[in-house]
Amino acid sequence: MYRGVRILCIRIPECLTLYTCTRGQASRRVNTDCVPLNEADRRSIAASRANPDYSNSRSSISADQVPAESIAELARLLNSGRGAEGRGVSSSNRHEILRELGLLDQRTGYLKRAGEILLLPAEGAQVTIRHLWRPMVGADPQVHEFSMPLILALPSVRRLISEQASREVERIQFADGQEYRVPRFPESAIDEALMNAVIHRDWQLARPIVIDQSPGVLKIWSPGSLPPGVQPEKILVTQSMPRNTRLMTAMRVLGLAEESSRGFDRMWVSMISTGRPAPNVIAGEDFVEVVMSAAEPDTEFIRMVHSARGAFPTYVWSTVNTLIIAWHLWRYPGLSD
Repeated sequence: MYRGVRILCIRIPECLTLYTCTRGQASRRVNTDCVPLNEADRRSIAASRANPDYSNSRSSISADQVPAESIAELARLLNSGRGAEGRGVSSSNRHEILRELGLLDQRTGYLKRAGEILLLPAEGAQVTIRHLWRPMVGADPQVHEFSMPLILALPSVRRLISEQASREVERIQFADGQEYRVPRFPESAIDEALMNAVIHRDWQLARPIVIDQSPGVLKIWSPGSLPPGVQPEKILVTQSMPRNTRLMTAMRVLGLAEESSRGFDRMWVSMISTGRPAPNVIAGEDFVEVVMSAAEPDTEFIRMVHSARGAFPTYVWSTVNTLIIAWHLWRYPGLSD
């Protein structure tokens, strides 16, 4: 009842069903023809219609419940990204900051799930990220667990990984006089693997991201399968389909992620450029794991890439396709039919 008048509200839910004929077949129109859908297309359409962006849904947390230290870090990152000439924001105006990042539901004033993930600590005794350091493969690990807000946990996790990963394993003197220090794991590969785990994981699952690190191997395991239709062996040639678009957009604005590129490309470029094999992606029904090996770097390959970059435009030897082909030909110089 509203002002003495009865109002009838009718909600028509979005159609999530894929139309099929009596034999269970589905098709889509291509020009003037009806073309049968394969299973990958069917799963992709079903996932799209089901609105899988959990991070864009509304939470039950109001803006006033966000910890002050999380808002302060948001303001710091926003001001840092804008530079000296940008319009600064104050941490005292939390609603303005949250609206600018798209983390606030305008109608209700509650946070979106992306805001809850970024800004609030994990519920109860849950752990968001678990880091395991093993002095050698198979040894009992030193365990660090993070339940604090993700925006505050990420810098600590990065520092923890870098303490061992950034250590120099080789030093190369190039012919032009430049010197290059080869780290155990490239920093850019670590950042991309970690950000991919955070952005693309299934946040409806309560399990943590697990980082299993030793001097020779870095594994980053995240809950949730690859998107429908994406296969591990085709990860570099498949269109990027982020599971949590709202979370990814907010992290891009904060300078924590890149929206326009596939993180896997950068992982491949970083590892191959330092004379090591490309990462290995293992995908199961409810997890994705990225494995990087700190194998002994191929110093001659690194020298070759450095020389080639001086002889060609920079973009040629910075692309993943060029480096994959060069690495393959370097290891298998003899070609046959």
